[in-house]
Amino acid sequence: MRSSARLQTTIELVDKINISTNQSANKIISNHFRKNRYIGAKDRRQISLTLFSIIRNQAKLTWVAGSQSARLLAIAHHTIIENLSKDQILSLFDGSEYGPNSLAENELVFLDKIFKKPLKIEEMPNWCQIEMPEWIMSDLTKKWGSTLFEETLALNTPAPMDLRVNLLKTDRLLVRDKLEKEGINPKLTQYSSVGLRIEHRVNILGSDLFKNGLVEIQDEGSQLVSLLVDPQPNMLVIDLCAGSGGKTLAMAPIMENTGKIFACDINEKRLSRLLPRLKRAHVTNVSKVLLTGLDDSFYTEFDSSADRVVVDVPCSGSGVWRRNPDEKWKLSTEQLSNYVKEQSKLIQTGAKLVSQSGRLIYITCSILPIENEDQINTFLSKNKNFRLINIKNIWQNLIGKISPTIENKFLNLTPFSSHTDGFFCAIMERVD
Repeated sequence: MRSSARLQTTIELVDKINISTNQSANKIISNHFRKNRYIGAKDRRQISLTLFSIIRNQAKLTWVAGSQSARLLAIAHHTIIENLSKDQILSLFDGSEYGPNSLAENELVFLDKIFKKPLKIEEMPNWCQIEMPEWIMSDLTKKWGSTLFEETLALNTPAPMDLRVNLLKTDRLLVRDKLEKEGINPKLTQYSSVGLRIEHRVNILGSDLFKNGLVEIQDEGSQLVSLLVDPQPNMLVIDLCAGSGGKTLAMAPIMENTGKIFACDINEKRLSRLLPRLKRAHVTNVSKVLLTGLDDSFYTEFDSSADRVVVDVPCSGSGVWRRNPDEKWKLSTEQLSNYVKEQSKLIQTGAKLVSQSGRLIYITCSILPIENEDQINTFLSKNKNFRLINIKNIWQNLIGKISPTIENKFLNLTPFSSHTDGFFCAIMERVD
């Protein structure tokens, strides 16, 4: 493809992403490439890089353009971020068969304006400078204080690829050696004892290591909260919001394929993805449970029976915005409020499944206190038969290395502080 044709594809995709309310940028891009197989691998890579660069700089570009017009955003991006000259911009908007139309009069005026008055980041509002929604700025400032810039910069930087090694079938040093022989140079993850990190994206899904169940793609943060569940062999574990089973699959090897894990969810489509993953990983101690709602008979059958109940609740996903940067612009105060209400119900429901002296583990991939510390404080104030366990003690026993992210007995992982996705974890014990 010519550069102008790649730009036109990028503009079309930006429009689709800005319009969509229920599909992520990753999904929209994937669908587009699937329908247009003539677009080669190199062109796909370049289109994706440009598109995500626009998304990661959307606040700045929109502030400059005064509009979310995909064409104006593209002009601003190629001028400010790519540092192209005016002639180079005009040559891209060439009006060719597969390229974008030539610049209209208002677009030419906008282009001239950019070159006459160079952008000064410091003149922008703070939320534009750090690429965060304006309405959550006060919460983030209160949470991070002097490290706000560093935290948000890390949250807007592309993430590496982390692998979790399946100890039922191999160990991570063997996997590392196999990857090195294939020309990939993974590093041992900083904290997780079962993780490998690859800084540049590679096609792991097409590798024999993945197809044979030796590895799964899983961020180190997700690996860590799975380890902190501390599921022992022969325990009964309930993964209440299992989805497609990432944490279920991480817990099974720790339990040495003994005991029982119930992987529960109300979404049949997500849960159906678990079965082939279990087979590939040779996991045999998991049963999937499709729940009909919070009044499902499962809750009565397993009342006060589980050694560990994992409540990995639906949330804003703000901790993984570095992977899904478009999602932060789609999140609304109303959606966040709905998540908070659902989380409160789920943690209360999950608590009923915990046996005496058992543990309730609350997890989010959120950085927002309203979904994290506030939820736990509210729950504990209403449930005196649960006590908060200092997660630092569990961390030291299971992980060993010093964590910089444990405060007030809670675990807060972030891309800046722990070089992982953003995760929150609280562990409570039933004491009645």
